[in-house]
Amino acid sequence: MPMPAIEKPKLGISACLMGAEVRFNGGHKESHLCTQALSKYFDFVQACPEVAIGLGIP
Repeated sequence: MPMPAIEKPKLGISACLMGAEVRFNGGHKESHLCTQALSKYFDFVQACPEVAIGLGIP
């Protein structure tokens, strides 16, 4: 009998670390540690604190 799938824990993370182009200069700061290595163990919930407080994206 196959083992049931284990749900990965959710982890909040800045959207720019996941590759979203939301930084002040229109770029990102993608972290390969997050997008490749840690994504095997966590379900990331992306958020952009700057956008959340009303700052614009270039």
